[in-house]
Amino acid sequence: MDTVVDRQGKTYRFLDTAGIRRKGKTKLIAEKLSVIMARRHLERADIAVLIVDASVGVTSHDATIASYAEQSGRSVIIVMNKWDLALKAAAEKAAASKKPEEKGGGNPNKLLADYELIVRAKLKFLSYAPIVFLSALTGDRVEKLYSMLDRVAAARQRRVSTGELNRWLSNVDLERGTSPANREVKIFYITQATVAPPTFVLFTNQLKPLHFSYQRFLENRLRAAFDFIGTPLRFNQRLKKRARAPRAPTSQREARIASDANARVRAASGSTKNAAAIAIRAGANKEPSLICIF
Repeated sequence: MDTVVDRQGKTYRFLDTAGIRRKGKTKLIAEKLSVIMARRHLERADIAVLIVDASVGVTSHDATIASYAEQSGRSVIIVMNKWDLALKAAAEKAAASKKPEEKGGGNPNKLLADYELIVRAKLKFLSYAPIVFLSALTGDRVEKLYSMLDRVAAARQRRVSTGELNRWLSNVDLERGTSPANREVKIFYITQATVAPPTFVLFTNQLKPLHFSYQRFLENRLRAAFDFIGTPLRFNQRLKKRARAPRAPTSQREARIASDANARVRAASGSTKNAAAIAIRAGANKEPSLICIF
């Protein structure tokens, strides 16, 4: 069931799922249906908010659910809930520790920075997704979630003009990107095709699609320049066409057919010039489709 929240003149519609259990525990038909419905809810949404228990940390199951959101093209925000419990546990550990370097473990800012590095390491494929630490129980830091929702929603709908994109491209050092391509990568032109998610068309000198590492290089530069936070970016490429091989000379068989047709035309009596022209064209034409039709 959808939940509509009006806050500071803005309306937010939340689609709360029943949760997705681990495959090994998904045995009942009702549970399997709940997984299907959860993924359908994901397809309806613009932004996926991944809720992780901060007192436990990111599990492999959390990573699996996160991959569903990433593959669907939704924008993603990672929410570390129960942050109050994580702070309490860190403070108790620091108080009980006899090591001086662990005495500062109760510093909330330091704990947050350290914890974010751990989350990034486990969800590397969501490097573009912002992380919000909060406590749903106490309401602490919840306002940061709403401000991030606004920012990510704006990034998902952001459209950059073609002129601005190509001015940005002229300032990018393309040689810094890593690519196994034999020829040097050149991007002649870039334009944005769609939004939600932002999709860009690249015109390059390559005969094959750019390597994913080179696309990641371009993606990182685009995010830094235009604040595409929380949203995946897509690239479509217009590849350089291979030069066509020169047309092969007329075979002896084709020449013989044309010669026979000309002879029949000359031998035929009473045929009109139009009929002769059609016969010659049909016999000498090199396009298989026209020959077969005739």
